[in-house]
Amino acid sequence: MKIFNKKNKRIIQGLSFLALNPYFFNFFTGRLYTGNLKYFPFPVLNCWSCPASTFACPIGALANIFSLKKFPFYTLGILALASYKKNIFCGYLCPFGAFQELIYKIPFYKLSKHKNSKAFRIYLKLDEPLKKLKYLVLIFLVVLIPFFFHKNLFCIICPPAFLEASLPFIVIFSYLRDYISFYFYLKIFIFFLFTFLSLIMIRPFCRYFCPLIAIFDIFAKMQNFSSKENKISKSKQMEK
Repeated sequence: MKIFNKKNKRIIQGLSFLALNPYFFNFFTGRLYTGNLKYFPFPVLNCWSCPASTFACPIGALANIFSLKKFPFYTLGILALASYKKNIFCGYLCPFGAFQELIYKIPFYKLSKHKNSKAFRIYLKLDEPLKKLKYLVLIFLVVLIPFFFHKNLFCIICPPAFLEASLPFIVIFSYLRDYISFYFYLKIFIFFLFTFLSLIMIRPFCRYFCPLIAIFDIFAKMQNFSSKENKISKSKQMEK
């Protein structure tokens, strides 16, 4: 019996969320977990600034390392290994992926149920071009801007960071509201944009904006290219 199947999906997502964010009492103290596990970038999008979180965010780790003008061998190595099972990490273990799926369960207009509508035809035209957006997010927000300007812009506007860290802190610690800036409002806009889109389509953030999925896809393409090269070389050897 396979553990990772649709029947067990909600249970696994719930257990994964608890395993990744067990320190709930930290919300009331404002402290973060700083143990050794915080140095391990677990390959899902779970904000490491969340007081309850255990592990580092791989995207935040990449951006911070690039801002130091170093190459993230350790983090990319973990993501390369995780890419072999990317469907498990993204589909079953990622908290923000689970959040989008729960939003999609809310009764609302669903694009997939109106395939003859004008809205669905527009969606089909925009879908493929918008899928490339996550690669631009990876290149500019995670690599180039941190490298040249020492600013981790993705983490500043990240929707999971708003849900797991910014929003709880603002609610619990009222004095932090005095430090709200333009980026906070931008983060709110992006969060509610993808929350609204999650009402009408499945996992829009993952589909169009997530740099972690972009990395997984790049590694998957490299694996496919390598396997094709091996098959070609083996066939040439057999011909000889």
